[in-house]
Amino acid sequence: MHHARSLYATRRQFLRLALAGGALLTGCTPTSAALPLPEIACWPLGRRAAVAFTFDWETAMGGLIHSRSVNDPNVNEDYLLRARRMREGIATTRAIFAPHGIRATYYATGYNFLFGNRERRTFLGDPSFTWASRANGWLSDRWVSSPWFGDDPFGTVATHPEWYFGDLIAPLRTDGHEIQSHTFSHLHGGLADRPTWQQDLETWNRVAAAQGVAPARSLAFPWSSSAGMSDASWSIVEQAGIRSVTRLSDQAQYSLWEVDQDGLVSAPCGQWLPGREGRIRAYPDCYLTPASEERALRQLDRAIAIGGMIDLWAHTEEVTSAAQIATWQRVTARVAGDAQIWVAPLGEIAAWEAARVALILEPDRQRSDEQLWNMRLTNPTDQELLGLALKLPVQVARVRIDDIELERSELEQPRGTGWWPAIGLVTLDLGAGQTVELQFVAP
Repeated sequence: MHHARSLYATRRQFLRLALAGGALLTGCTPTSAALPLPEIACWPLGRRAAVAFTFDWETAMGGLIHSRSVNDPNVNEDYLLRARRMREGIATTRAIFAPHGIRATYYATGYNFLFGNRERRTFLGDPSFTWASRANGWLSDRWVSSPWFGDDPFGTVATHPEWYFGDLIAPLRTDGHEIQSHTFSHLHGGLADRPTWQQDLETWNRVAAAQGVAPARSLAFPWSSSAGMSDASWSIVEQAGIRSVTRLSDQAQYSLWEVDQDGLVSAPCGQWLPGREGRIRAYPDCYLTPASEERALRQLDRAIAIGGMIDLWAHTEEVTSAAQIATWQRVTARVAGDAQIWVAPLGEIAAWEAARVALILEPDRQRSDEQLWNMRLTNPTDQELLGLALKLPVQVARVRIDDIELERSELEQPRGTGWWPAIGLVTLDLGAGQTVELQFVAP
């Protein structure tokens, strides 16, 4: 008992700290000083880490027909065969996640939303891209002068299923999966100019809306091509509503994360994009294949150790072979079975973090004494926070929220809202724009 109590401050120490002043929370970092007030846990229900399963998902009109030789393990394969596998991978990944109730993020290109194009619509002004050259890693200079969308067969899902994936959107949405942007045209982020970025993002949102999909708030860079992005282009991305990014360049001069000698991100944790702090969150990813399975599990363990986050990803075309399916089944089961981990779509993880760091926790000095500690917790954002967890630095006898006493539970794994004294947690649901009064009674 003495050992357990030593984990907490004394009542007098806690009161002195709590009455010293309020706190505006900052983001989770691998090493952070203890907060004077109850610490707001990084993740829902006090989970230790967050994991997103994500996929880059594209039709033949995405990166397949426009394939580069840089970082593409399947570059020499027939693009229509690859597109059929991209389509097949929706069925296989849905089947992997369904038994665990896991919701993933599918980063889609624009033609994924189409049921066809018999009306011969053009997009983005039917451009050619002078940057899509051999000098920049393409297999030929064809796209320097040929229209980027020029190979559109102007068919339908029935006649040309490799080119249009509109029929796959509804099943993903029914399962609760998230659909976000891989850009409309599968452009190169660092080479595309500002007008192209603007047209691309607007066009993606327009075709997504026709399928009932909300405007994109998360972006996975094609070809991890964030290197060389101008500030003007980043401004367009932000103005379009993008609040999180992944598949960032791993070039040393651009990378936001240090990588060790084994290729592991040393501190896998979300970071604010430099110059856009508080507005765009960047996330580290780990490419999951049979060859990288052991490394991915080590990366997962590291995320748990520091209270961080990792995005485990692949292309849907890859999760179609027996070996790939087995790898994803094993890793999914490992993650789903670990009560330390919060699994959610990447866009939801980003929204949670952005809201969490905006929370305001402040003491009510006039109504507190050594036996009764009153505080206010305010959520100034438009994001509801379900299962928000407070880590108590002192043992208490009773907990009230808005004068309603919480039921004491001796479980060591929180479920829903409540007070969990064995692990020093209080969990609650905090609505958008809501302020609650917290009251802690000394033993």
